[in-house]
Amino acid sequence: MERVKAQYATLLQDSPTVAANIDLLLQENTYTITTGHQLNIFTGPLYFIFKIMTAIRLSEDLRVKHPDKNFIPVYWMATEDHDFEEINHTKVYGKKIAWETPAVSATGRMDTTSIVDVVKQYTNILGLSDNSAKLTRIVEQAYLKHKRLADATRYMVNELFKSYGLLIIDADDKELKELFKPIIKTDILSENSFKAITDRSKELEAKGFSTQVHAREINFFYLTDEFRERLVLAADGRYEVLHQNIYFTKEELEREINAHPERFSPNVVMRPMYQEIILPNLAYIGGGAEMVYWMQLKSNFDQYQIDFPILIPRNSAMITEDNVAAKLFVSI
Repeated sequence: MERVKAQYATLLQDSPTVAANIDLLLQENTYTITTGHQLNIFTGPLYFIFKIMTAIRLSEDLRVKHPDKNFIPVYWMATEDHDFEEINHTKVYGKKIAWETPAVSATGRMDTTSIVDVVKQYTNILGLSDNSAKLTRIVEQAYLKHKRLADATRYMVNELFKSYGLLIIDADDKELKELFKPIIKTDILSENSFKAITDRSKELEAKGFSTQVHAREINFFYLTDEFRERLVLAADGRYEVLHQNIYFTKEELEREINAHPERFSPNVVMRPMYQEIILPNLAYIGGGAEMVYWMQLKSNFDQYQIDFPILIPRNSAMITEDNVAAKLFVSI
């Protein structure tokens, strides 16, 4: 996939296993094992790492069992997400470190110029070991040498996992959105996902399951460098971008989607379908809440005749003190 190579740019020169896996995407016997997460600074919560390692380990196990096929781990960056307050902080040794800056548009497009002091706070806590020095170098190169948060995150995750051939995808990309354009247009104009997911959610609730997400009539945002706002059908029949005084007739909206699909950003219920259209995906790795909302989406995949992936919970771990671990071992 040429677009994936273009996103990596010069990083591939020092990432031969990643470059080889990108080339394998063109083969019919190649499958991806995907996980996704927001662009938490310095990786944020530990399950960010657990999700990626689960995808890597599963890919390795499948290669052993099926040597005639290729299995590639993928980290799908949630670059179009706009909930900056969820990703602008991390904790190290109990100390919270936060990047306090005004949020704009999608988080992947955010300028990292103002993160310099936050990087210093983070690296000063890491200590003086060889691993600390290595991590400091990676963090400084990632956040101080890359202007966009998406590029900084790609650099950091690639440095940590490139030896495993992990692919990192930024779907905030016009050429990738071109592949999704037919569904963007159909779903906005016909409200197909709203109907299918609402019915599926009712079925799950009737069986005693708590649903995690609620489909809207239109499940896309309108995205620019300045804002990411919901697209809604106004009372006068035009399509409105909320809070921006931007309106489209049906014909104008169709022309806008055709010319600028990159401006139409899927919400939580349509992003999984976008992912599955782009990738030859076999399985998705997620947390418990993700497993639930993916199950709400099955009927939507069916109506668009898009393959639904196998859902696999991420691995988990508990970090504890030695004396607690000893007591647990004795009790076992």
